[in-house]
Order: sequence, then structure tokens, then C-alpha cells
Amino acid sequence: MKLRGKKQALSEISATQSGYFTAKQASHVGYGMDEQGAYRLKGSWLYISKGLYRLPGYEDTLESEFIRWCLWSRDRNEQVQAVVSHASALYYHALLPEKPDQVHLTVPRGFRKKIPDGIIVYRDGTEALDIIDNGAFRITTCQQALRDCQEKEKNLYPKSVGAGGASMTPSYGETSVGRGRKAGFTLVELLVVVAIISILAGLLLPMLNRAVESARQTQCKNNLRQIYLGFLAYADKWSSFIPPRHCKLSGYTYDLSWHDHIAQQLEEPLFYRQKGIFSCPTRGEGESISPPEAQGCWNPPYGINAYHSPDFTYPPAVMVKLSRIAKPTQWLLVGDASWFYIRRNTTMQPYVSSRHSGGLNLLYFDGHASRQQKSDELFVGSCWDQ
Repeated sequence: MKLRGKKQALSEISATQSGYFTAKQASHVGYGMDEQGAYRLKGSWLYISKGLYRLPGYEDTLESEFIRWCLWSRDRNEQVQAVVSHASALYYHALLPEKPDQVHLTVPRGFRKKIPDGIIVYRDGTEALDIIDNGAFRITTCQQALRDCQEKEKNLYPKSVGAGGASMTPSYGETSVGRGRKAGFTLVELLVVVAIISILAGLLLPMLNRAVESARQTQCKNNLRQIYLGFLAYADKWSSFIPPRHCKLSGYTYDLSWHDHIAQQLEEPLFYRQKGIFSCPTRGEGESISPPEAQGCWNPPYGINAYHSPDFTYPPAVMVKLSRIAKPTQWLLVGDASWFYIRRNTTMQPYVSSRHSGGLNLLYFDGHASRQQKSDELFVGSCWDQ
């Protein structure tokens, strides 16, 4: 055969085997032993192992690794003996997350080749295996691979007694794998399971916490919208005025805040301060009260805009009409707070509370509620009308 014809024929054979070919395959297309040695010395053929070569330029893949070891296992008649099995087959079928360090092969019981590094050989025989033939290599089905791995775990390092008291061990050769171990999990397997559970928990718990907080933010906004209905009812009753943030009334043994006026309009229960719309679901019990003088007082979860709600405990004070608000979509009415009113950042504390993942829910004079991240812009913006 001419050189060009031989080269083409060898290229066609190696192309179906990820670049690999055997010395006998090269001889079959016309390369003599002297030519084979010359090509090997020139580097035109890459020497893999005895009687096995590869043409340069082919990428190393999982399939190419399987093909290499299956070609290595061929007998004198060039018949491939090995079948990819156990953990390697599970990884190939996407049933293992990580690639095994060594290729697992099952071979006939009479297989006699010396086992090199890089593979684990099971001398179980291949006759009864469920096999998929991929042309260049053979591999067990996913069901067969699962059965093989289960059998391996149940029957490791066997020791049985035969007739006459002779010890009997199966011919698993250099793999140190056999049959006869008691069923159960190894310590390594248990540690792997614990590690996987820990990783999954680490991934899922933050997502769960974010989902819970998102639901709480939604409930908080609903509270603010209900409070706005109380403002509308109060304004309808009192000629469009909104309640003062703080006042003293005859007949009451304590000062009234705007919460008390709104609760009356909404017919909230006596204990509205602990339950209902005046209780933010995200606020923790340990949230501190901002003003030092307020320690021991009720810590309200929502505060009213101090610039639109006067304090009648410090006269003179001017009532504000809801109908006179010039920019209802931009000006704040109520928001998350650690005191019963909020204000821009002056020499006093603003009292706003960023309890919702660094942000706070705000209610505007037109009745819409939205979340805003706490930032310096919030305290110097035009949303306060001051």
C-alpha cells in the first residue's frame, strides 16, 4: 500500500478511537515494525504503552480515557476484554458528582495482564453484564453500575471456608475488591453525606431567610396601607385635619400619640400596641428606643413625619390638613421607626429604622407604600417638606 494510502487508512481508524491505534492495526494497513519504530522516534506517533500509540492533536476527554484502557485490555486476537464499570460508569451516566481518580474496569476472570497505575480492575467476568457498546469502548448501563457498586460495598474483603477447611477468596487480583463485607456505610461515605447536607443547608438557608423577610416586608406594607385608611377616616371626621403626633386631652391619664387616634378610627382592639397593624412583623423584641428619655415607654414600630404632624404638648402648634398637602406622591406620612415620629437628619436622631435588610417601608400621603434603602439621600431629600 502506498504511503499516502496507509496514512489515510490509519487516520480513519484512529479517528474512531480518539486518536488511539494499536500496533497490529498499523501493521494491518501496511506499516512494518521498522516503520513503526521510526515514526515513534520522530514523534509522529505518541507512545502510550506496549503496542498502543496515538496520533498528535486529539483532545483528552472522558471517552478518550475509556478508549485508551479498553484498547490496553485487548487480547492476542485484538479483542477488547475490559468493560468500563462501577464508579466510572456512574460518573459517565451523570450519577456521580465528581470524576473518580481511577478508571474502573471489569474484565474476564482469566484476565492475566499486569495492572498499571490509573485503573482498578474487577475480575468478575463480563458475560452477565448489561453493556452499552459505544463502538470504541463498552460500558455498563446505569442500572448495572448501581448494582455493581452495591455489591462491592456489601462484599469487600471476603473470607469464606470451602470444602476441607480451605480458605476461599475470589480472583479480584490487584484491585483489592471482593465480596463478603457486611452491609453498611463506611465512615468516608457518612462524612461525604454530612458534607453534602451541610453544603445544601448553606445554600438553601439564606434563600429561605430572604423569602421569609420578603413576606414580612409585604405584611409591613399592608399594615401601612391599613393605617392610611385610618388617616382618611380621621380626616373625614375632623375637617381634613390629620392627628397630632402628641397631645394631652382631658379625661386621659396619659398623653395620646397619633397611634391612639388612628386606632380609634380603625376600631383596633385595646391591645393594638402588641398586635395588629401597629406591629411590624420584622421588628425584634430587642430593638432599642432611640431617645434616651424614652426608656421604659412603649416602643412604636411606626413613626409619623414630624414636619406634618405637630406636637400639642409644646404649644403653639398648627394642625395640618390632608387636603392641603402639595405633593402627596412625594411627601412621607409614616415609616418604619424606633420612635413615634421620624424626621430628617438634623442634630437630633432621625429615629427611622432600617429593619428590612438595611431598608425601610415608607407610607406616602397618596396612600402608596414602598421600600427604600436607608441612605444619606433619604435625610437630605425633598420627601420631608422641610
